[in-house]
Amino acid sequence: MTLFSKTALAVLTAATIALSSLVPASASPISPVAAGPSAMVLNQAASDAEAAPFTKVRHRRWHRRHRRGAVAAGIAGAIIGAAIVGTAAREHRRESRYERHVRRCYRAYRSYDEETDTFIDRRGRVRRCRK
Repeated sequence: MTLFSKTALAVLTAATIALSSLVPASASPISPVAAGPSAMVLNQAASDAEAAPFTKVRHRRWHRRHRRGAVAAGIAGAIIGAAIVGTAAREHRRESRYERHVRRCYRAYRSYDEETDTFIDRRGRVRRCRK
């Protein structure tokens, strides 16, 4: 994998983790029922609102608590992504001078031989790679 693809993969992973943590667990797709809510559902909702006056407070506390988790997961995803990108960058920098030379010669000449550090030019002569 190239450095760019590793970096893109790390950023994509971190973004996916961060975005998936922002969606509440109770989120569900819209129901396919096209008709409005029935009278029984409306009556149940009204009786629930009268029976538990503190549900809004509990609801806010629940959201506050879980929002903190989402932020923490987003931060953790960003840290993990940065660690992956940093590791990939360090691995890229560790390439020795000889390895860079070999890579350039392979790129420049199809007939390059690493063992002898030579290539065959257009006239068929064996030449040493100077790249």
